[in-house]
Amino acid sequence: GTISQAELRRHGSLVAFTAVYAPAGLKEQIMHVWRHEGRIVNVVDLAFIYGGRREGFRTYSKKTGFPPDPRGRWTVDVMTSSGQLIGRLRFRVAA
Repeated sequence: GTISQAELRRHGSLVAFTAVYAPAGLKEQIMHVWRHEGRIVNVVDLAFIYGGRREGFRTYSKKTGFPPDPRGRWTVDVMTSSGQLIGRLRFRVAA
């Protein structure tokens, strides 16, 4: 989706929600890697996930402190501590 720069400034933050379904036996920490135009701007360590839970797991991170000019492409990569990409959220900040 797209959010305007004015709306982002008014709210002051954005929240990325993640739902993770993990196979039995998995135990690994996950993280959100916030990127602006491909460059890492924040890495947020999240909970450990333990596989086998039928409902899966839900977690989130909240981004504050955006750069003076936040316009452009943003992604939030959902990564395991071993470096595996397991999800990606995309949005754009417009003028």
